[in-house]
Amino acid sequence: MTRAITLTLLLVTLSIVATGQARVRQSADDAAQAVRQANERYNEAIRLKNSAALSEIVSDDFLLINRSGQVLTKTEFLALLSKS
Repeated sequence: MTRAITLTLLLVTLSIVATGQARVRQSADDAAQAVRQANERYNEAIRLKNSAALSEIVSDDFLLINRSGQVLTKTEFLALLSKS
């Protein structure tokens, strides 16, 4: 009797853990997809030189360090993009 109860509790625990792992995996997949989509939107806005879209995409404390080591704020970056 004790063995049957122990086995039942073990099976219930394992099923709960498996369900939780599936949810975590799905959540990680959703997060990865969201990052890919944000990256695509960013790259598309850069390609089109769309300052309005970039202003929405990047945060106000955004900093860009270019190849020469120059640090640009969000405002400087968007202004430079508009000039080019």
